[in-house]
This record gives sequence, structure tokens and C-alpha cells, in this order.
Amino acid sequence: AAMAGGLLRGDPKVSAAFNSPFPLQQEACLVDSDEEPEVKKVGASHVFSSPEDAARQAVGLLAQQRLRLARTRLLIAGGAPDVGKTTILREAFGFEHFVTGLSRSGQTDEITFALHPDDDEHFRPVYAVDTPGFGDGEQMHRNDMLRLLLGAGSWLPGGVTLLWVVKAGRNVRQAADDLLRKMSEYENVKTLVVVTHVDKFFEERYREVGPQWKDGILRGVSPKDVRWPEQRKKFMYELKREVEVGVASVVGGEVEAQSRGLVYACLGGWMTGSEVDEDDEFAQPPPWPWARQELTDCFNILARRELRTWLDKRFGL
Repeated sequence: AAMAGGLLRGDPKVSAAFNSPFPLQQEACLVDSDEEPEVKKVGASHVFSSPEDAARQAVGLLAQQRLRLARTRLLIAGGAPDVGKTTILREAFGFEHFVTGLSRSGQTDEITFALHPDDDEHFRPVYAVDTPGFGDGEQMHRNDMLRLLLGAGSWLPGGVTLLWVVKAGRNVRQAADDLLRKMSEYENVKTLVVVTHVDKFFEERYREVGPQWKDGILRGVSPKDVRWPEQRKKFMYELKREVEVGVASVVGGEVEAQSRGLVYACLGGWMTGSEVDEDDEFAQPPPWPWARQELTDCFNILARRELRTWLDKRFGL
């Protein structure tokens, strides 16, 4: 609209910018007039005979762009640095070109779009969007990129879903939490939450309380006794509640059930496989033989295919 107004007023800067050397597609123009706008070719440029014709062309192209944007949907992965955003998208959707890891090359430094592997770019495209970690005090431009991208929600009403990735751990307020709270207030942006690193969170806490149980409430009790798994189960549910209360304090309301938009996923570390290959020296075995199964049962941790199915269902695919 601003471009069309500038052309109608004959603004020289707008006119100069609009008369580019790239030919305009006349068949894509939506105009109210029955007359085709007259376009003259001057050298390599296409110049309209009057500002009114140029303005109608601009409005027509904007209308075409709005129609395309109305069909487009975005799944934007956001969160603090090193929580596993890129890993979630890479493993769930098979984006092999997404680089992960803690090295410099594995750090996301720019916004990356990837078409959903089962979607049609021309019908109703769905793009997964990887973003830099929010809250990096040394790379402030990364924070601005996510803010600008989420602002696209005003251009795609109902077409933006924020996939907020949270690293399980002791609740510490982060800059990313403040952004999530603001985004959750937008009516046109849906929010899904994936909690990662549950395995590391449990391992750290269990190594604290396990010895205390051994010298206290479970003193003299064999590790094979049913009282050990019963005590661990109670402890896991306490940790789960701690995580979900922390998430709820940011997004507001209860987020316990999958139907409300929160799931757990561990797509790296010792939770990724059911069996450890003895020939693979880099494979991570679980610290305790029961750990993987008990954590999966308690937190309902999703594997790659299960996470992909959950995300597709939320998108209506």
C-alpha cells in the first residue's frame, strides 16, 4: 500500500526503485480496470507510462503475494542456545543439511527454512524454520532475527506455530523465557513445547539422591528389590512436575498433557537406542540398565517417528 501510494504521488525514489531491470509478469497483475497498463521498454528496463498504471500493477502484485502467504504455514523452532532446536528438526524431519553439535560449525547463526518433506510447495507449503539461540549476550543480532521472524505472524494469521524447545533442568529465568511469554499472548501464534535433555537432568539429580536413599530410607535393601523402582518412579514424577510447573510459569496455564502442546524428546545421548553396539566406541550406554525404559514410561518420551507424527498431527498433515 505504501508503494502504491508513493507511485500515485509520483515519488521519484519509489518510482526509481519500482522501475527495475527485471520484467514484470503482466498475467499476474490484478487490476480493476479493463484496460491493460501500458508498459514501455527503455533499454533493459520496463517503465510504466503513468504513475496510475504502475500503482495498479503494484497493488495487483501485493494481492498475489497476500494470496500466497495465506496458504503458507511456518513451524518456527525457538529457544535458548544449545537446547537442541536444530537436532529436533534434523532428526524429526530428516533434514540432513542441518548441522548440529557444540562446535562452532554446529552453532546456528542464521535463520534456515526447509520445506516439510511431505508437503507441496505450490499447494499449501509448510516450512520448518531453524533459528539461532535466543538470549546469547555475545551475538545480539541472533535475538533480533527471532523477533523479526515471529513478527511474521501478523502477515500469516493462523499460519505460524512456535515450537519452543526447553532444556530440562533446575528452573532458572532466561531471556528466552520472556520472549516466549510475549509470544504466547499472540492470538495468531500457536505454541508447542518440546522438553529435551531429560536423561541428563535425571542422571544429575539421581546421582545426588540415590546415595542418600541407600544410606537412609532404602538402607540394606537390595537394588533388585521392588522398593527401588517404586522410589525412582515417585522421584521421576516429582521431576516431571517440576519441569512442567516451570514451563507453565512462562506460557501460562497447565501444559501437562500432550493434547495441550507439551511433549518430551531425547534425540541424542544414551536415550537414542534400545541396544548399544559394542563395536561402536562412540555409542553412549545408559548409566543404569533400567534407566532408558523407566524414563520413557514416566515422561512418555517420544522417539523420532513419534515426534514427527505428533508434530504433523498438530499441523493437520
